[in-house]
Amino acid sequence: MKPSGGIPATVLVVCAALCVCAGGFFFFRATRVAQARDAERAALVKGLEAQRAAAARAAELTSNRSEAASLPNESDDVTSFRYAMDLLHVHLNHGALGRAEEMLRIAESAAKDPAEKQQALTSRGVLLQRKKDWTGAAACYEELLKDPGNGAQRVNLGMTLANIYQQAGENAKAEELLLDVSEDRATPGRSEREQRREAAQRTAAWRQLVALWQQQDGKLAKVLGESEKALAKNPEDMALLERVGDLYGYGNHDPKKVSEVYRKLADARPNDATWLSRLADTYQQAKEFGKAADTYRKIAGVHPGMAPGAHLQAAHMLLQAGKQEEAVAWAKEHVSNQNNDVAGPTALESFFCQMKLVAEAQSAVQAQLKTVKAPQLRAECMFRLAEYAQRLKDFAAAEEQIKALLVEFEDNAAVREKATATLRQLNEEQRRSANINEK
Repeated sequence: MKPSGGIPATVLVVCAALCVCAGGFFFFRATRVAQARDAERAALVKGLEAQRAAAARAAELTSNRSEAASLPNESDDVTSFRYAMDLLHVHLNHGALGRAEEMLRIAESAAKDPAEKQQALTSRGVLLQRKKDWTGAAACYEELLKDPGNGAQRVNLGMTLANIYQQAGENAKAEELLLDVSEDRATPGRSEREQRREAAQRTAAWRQLVALWQQQDGKLAKVLGESEKALAKNPEDMALLERVGDLYGYGNHDPKKVSEVYRKLADARPNDATWLSRLADTYQQAKEFGKAADTYRKIAGVHPGMAPGAHLQAAHMLLQAGKQEEAVAWAKEHVSNQNNDVAGPTALESFFCQMKLVAEAQSAVQAQLKTVKAPQLRAECMFRLAEYAQRLKDFAAAEEQIKALLVEFEDNAAVREKATATLRQLNEEQRRSANINEK
């Protein structure tokens, strides 16, 4: 029997049955996933409850009987604040927002000192963000910004609040806030580490602002045009020049145009690694590899702490510029061939491997082997020497290296096993090579 559409009834029945089975399978799978997530959350909650019970027993054992008889309630015990916050994060991470809200209320009532109250307020802001309550979340972070702590924390809070404003469609507020927190504020008493951290956060805030401008038609071009006009009137204004440099750099503009701005900044502040590094990167993007190599060399000379990486980058840029002999000579003179802490290739050896200069890589390992004393590192170096000799078809040298390994590490079973296996492989390859030559 066929229905009016011409499809046999049995086919329709089979299709319907398959749909029911598929639906049942996916429903079953989704249920199992949800059950597994709930079980994981329950296990974490149970663990935290056990920790709390243990803490309470310890308090009873170490307190007077009168104190033990009147232990503080969960809502006003300092331990309960930490306990509630731990549970809050468990529930948040597993999407149980209702339970997270309950734990947050307990934490808020248990919070005593300003730090705890601020932590609870931060968690309130996070929870409201998860609920997509942008107005409530914004109110929390606006309150936190009244007493933000150190400079880096202030910038970080400002970035979060700006993102909330963007989610709420209040781009003007986000722009104003990001402009504010990305400005450098000379806070007295900051350590060098704190200054670096704050500078990194300000850079992130500025990037967020530029990204916001990019989302608005013509806004980035307008800001850049205004900044360039202001710079033309005040060419010595380094802050304006930095802004133009940032706008060019973060706005994905022509690398050659960006390099002109960065070169001015690097010339004006020759001891500032920031602009030299950006200039070198921009030269690389513009495929001006010779200029990039020269800039990396300058970085190495001005900033000793950055010298190892800068020297290596200079060698790579020389190679990209087609100056292989100069790249090899520079690498041999400046790139590190020391690796005393971790078994593995040195920067110099890795560089030669990337260039497929096997003999040079072999020489780098030979030089390294003369200085290292750690057994693991010596064994790794000797294995790599054998490998390089094998790749160069110098089977006699490879075999000699493996035999030296067997002698030096005769009491090390793992090294001997690897060396024996390598020697068998080497002999097999040597026989195959000999057969090919005979043919």
